[in-house]
Amino acid sequence: MRTIKYILQKEFLQVFRNRAMLPIIFVMPVIQLLVLAFAANYEIRDIRIDIVDQDRSAWSQRLTYKMLASGYFKLNNAPFSIKDAYEDLERDKADIVLAIPPHFERNLVRDNAASLQLLVNAINGSKAGLANGYATNIIRSFNKDLRTEWLALDEKMVLRG
Repeated sequence: MRTIKYILQKEFLQVFRNRAMLPIIFVMPVIQLLVLAFAANYEIRDIRIDIVDQDRSAWSQRLTYKMLASGYFKLNNAPFSIKDAYEDLERDKADIVLAIPPHFERNLVRDNAASLQLLVNAINGSKAGLANGYATNIIRSFNKDLRTEWLALDEKMVLRG
């Protein structure tokens, strides 16, 4: 404890003897904080995505377009099987895979629920987390838009009937 006290005394004496050190100690960190705050950006663009659309319906294509229109994802491949997409994921050709199963639209309309599968390459943990978050938010937005449209259609049917 006594050693730390002597080191602090020595440093304070040195700072007050040499007045040129004051701007370096106080002004430089503020300037760095102001300049570098705009340089740090955790947004990732051009995430390579494979989309396996086994349904090929209007709703699955709409989801595909919504994913690609977001600006976060760049279509790497559109294979016909999940196995091919998984191989792209293993070879690090794709960062994320969206698998749309057969009968996606039918299940969505009939059962009011449908499942999707997201496979994420988690070698780069932060990129994987962001890609998963982006995809989940886009799917959530797709679901919300779909529900809003159906609600509007139901209201029109009630007003006509």
